[in-house]
Amino acid sequence: MKIHGPGLNQVLFNSQTWFTIDTSHGGSSDLQVTIFTPTNEQLNPSTLLTSAGLRVDWTPCEIGTYRIHVTLHENPIPGSIFHVKCYDPKRVVVIPLTSNSSIRKPTKFLGE
Repeated sequence: MKIHGPGLNQVLFNSQTWFTIDTSHGGSSDLQVTIFTPTNEQLNPSTLLTSAGLRVDWTPCEIGTYRIHVTLHENPIPGSIFHVKCYDPKRVVVIPLTSNSSIRKPTKFLGE
């Protein structure tokens, strides 16, 4: 079973994202998608059956790592649990500045 889309990579805080589960080899009625926030709250994503498969739309509402569980017939699909990091670029602070840094000029840095 294939699963793909931007909602399985790093996601932007408070922005809707999605992923698709390929259902060409079986029905979507036995698929279960559960998403947990970094504080362990359960989200209720919306789903839509399309020609590409089951599309799952969700919006991250907290900064941190989300856990996405996908099961088929109550068994995890390959790759599940998916860990997805959510970030807010407005909260990124680079300290200390390097000697090559200047205001309004691009600089390189390593982030976590």
